[in-house]
Amino acid sequence: ADMKLKLSNLALKPAQPYLSQAANLVLVSGRASTQGRVKFESKTGAPPKWAFNGGFEVADLLLNESEGGARFLSWKRLSSETVTASQEALDVDELRLDSLGAKLVIYQDKTVNLKKILKSAPPLAAGTAQPPEGAGVKPAKHAEKAFRMTIDRIRVERGEMDFADYSLALPFGTRIHDFKGAFNGISTQPGTVAELELDGQVDEFGLARAVGQIDLFNPTGFMDIKVVFRNVEMVNLTPYTATFVGRKIESGKLSLDLEYKIKDRQLLGENQIIMDKLTLGERVQSPTAKDLPLDLAIAILQDSDGRIDLGLPVSGSLDDPQFSYGRIIWKAIGNIITKIVTAPFRALGALFGGGGEKLEKVAFEAGEDALTPPEKEKFKQISQILTKRPGLALSIHGVSAAAIDRPAMKETQLRRAVAEKMGLKLSPDEDPGPISTANPKSQTALEALYAQRFGEPEWVALSAKWQQANPDKKKESGAGKMLSRLKGLFKKEQPLSADELAQLKDADLHAMLYQRLLDKEMVSDEALRNLARRRSEAVAQGLAAAGAPSERISQGEVAAVEADGREVQVKLELGVAKK
Repeated sequence: ADMKLKLSNLALKPAQPYLSQAANLVLVSGRASTQGRVKFESKTGAPPKWAFNGGFEVADLLLNESEGGARFLSWKRLSSETVTASQEALDVDELRLDSLGAKLVIYQDKTVNLKKILKSAPPLAAGTAQPPEGAGVKPAKHAEKAFRMTIDRIRVERGEMDFADYSLALPFGTRIHDFKGAFNGISTQPGTVAELELDGQVDEFGLARAVGQIDLFNPTGFMDIKVVFRNVEMVNLTPYTATFVGRKIESGKLSLDLEYKIKDRQLLGENQIIMDKLTLGERVQSPTAKDLPLDLAIAILQDSDGRIDLGLPVSGSLDDPQFSYGRIIWKAIGNIITKIVTAPFRALGALFGGGGEKLEKVAFEAGEDALTPPEKEKFKQISQILTKRPGLALSIHGVSAAAIDRPAMKETQLRRAVAEKMGLKLSPDEDPGPISTANPKSQTALEALYAQRFGEPEWVALSAKWQQANPDKKKESGAGKMLSRLKGLFKKEQPLSADELAQLKDADLHAMLYQRLLDKEMVSDEALRNLARRRSEAVAQGLAAAGAPSERISQGEVAAVEADGREVQVKLELGVAKK
């Protein structure tokens, strides 16, 4: 047989009974047309051959869901003028799809509408035995050649897609419209990769675009697609943030660069997320929400233009029973936010050239409240960070460590007292410098101070014992000379005990006076707290001098800490600036 065929506007609605057997859909409308040439040939001993060369069109298709009557799939026209078909293959040069309308819904139980629409095969009646494996299958004389289908190009114009997700704490819905693009090189032959390029409009002013390669008949075997979203209103994403982090979005725009690579069911993704002017709203109760300090994370990540630029690599196996792309994304976001807020200075250091973890603390020498040059250098970077991150505030927590601050402060107090006895005039914060026990003026000052604090008799007794233990040494001081004149007024010297002799023999008398005075020196807890406050004030002044915004710098409560070595570290803490 060799004939021309033309079919015009065949109504598809009468095919509803056949559709109902496979899906919960109602065929509301649709017309089929075709024209072309059909050939048929049958020879004895050989399978029949047939061929078709022509075109077809399915117009005004509308499929609604049986339950509720919502649109599931529609198009204005699906057509091709270049179709070649036979019992071995189907080849289409170009397939055009005009005004596609589709719908994807995720229900509360996380199933999709496609699964609910397609009917499963009816179960066998009770008592019906399963046929044995291989029964009724006759061995083939020759392995049948697989049917091949090739579509060189699918062109989509003026499409739209409705998406809804009811599994979230707040229901979400959006529409991608003005959907257009093309698929090239579609084939059922193993290893064939199709090229795609699609774009559309999201809501009113957003853009969605996808380009890449995919094995349409084995997408989990190979896929390499880049998806771009631009200028998407983040308010519409509130259901996702409410579900996963328990917060609404008040305002902001989102741009995404997503890269999906799948090979042998292994996903590797590189995502770049840009958020402009993101503002979080009120909290939302959600059992799946992870409690994350989002406000601080946003303040750290958001630059002076209100932009957050975040890289987000993801990976996973599609064979994992718990695999969910959405779960992977939110887990990755959660991990990044956790790292940022637990080590904010390190995160900021990575953004501004490294070394951020060193910015978290400012070191002071024991007993001191003056900043050293290496510590002042940090303030330049901290000032830069606060300037470029206007959402951040800095709190300074002054500290003191009694174990090392108290001895150092006692030493400073004593050296100041000796210097004053020597007649030196010191400013309140001036370092008195070292004390030399070989200096006659220092010796005289130490003797006078010892006599003042321990009593004159105690000093006279100690001096006498030292002279007794060191008879060959001459003590040339004013006090020594005075003692020689007053010697007859005191009791006769008693012999030294073995311990006293061992302690005083060849000892530096004035070093001994200094040590005994130091042991008696007192530094109160209040003095330590004042030191902590002065350290906090020094940091604040240093930051202000480096150009840091003083209105976002505050001094927190002072605290006592444990410390060893010769340094005490004042802690800096980042927070969210008050609006």
